[in-house]
Amino acid sequence: MKWFLKGLQKYAVFNGRAGRREFWLYCLCGYLIGVVLYLIDLNIGSYTVWYGIRYGLLCSLFTVFLLIPNTSVSVRRLHDSGKNGWWMLLLLIPIIGSVVLTIFWCLASEPRDNVYGPASAA
Repeated sequence: MKWFLKGLQKYAVFNGRAGRREFWLYCLCGYLIGVVLYLIDLNIGSYTVWYGIRYGLLCSLFTVFLLIPNTSVSVRRLHDSGKNGWWMLLLLIPIIGSVVLTIFWCLASEPRDNVYGPASAA
C-alpha cells in the first residue's frame, strides 16, 4: 500500500525515476483495489450497459482517477531503464505496443545516474 500511496503522491510528476519495485507494487495494489471495487459493483448492481458492454460505476471512476498517476509512474519507470517517456505512445499500437512496453518495464534499472535523475533507492 505504501508504494501505491507513493505513486499517488507523485500524481502528475513525469520527471525522475521509478524502480521496478515501486512500479510493480504500485500496479499490483491498483489492480487489487480494482478487483475489490469490481466485487462491490457486482454486489450492489451498479452496472450500466453501453453498446453491449457492462461498465461498473466504481471501477470506471477508479480507472479515470488513476489515468494520470498510471501514466506518470509508467514514464518514470521508462526513465529508470534509460528510455524516453515518449515510448508510451507504443500503446497506440494494438497488442504489440503493450508487449514491448511490458518488456521495457521489466528491464533492469540503470545502476548509475542518468539524464533523468539519480539512481532510484528501491
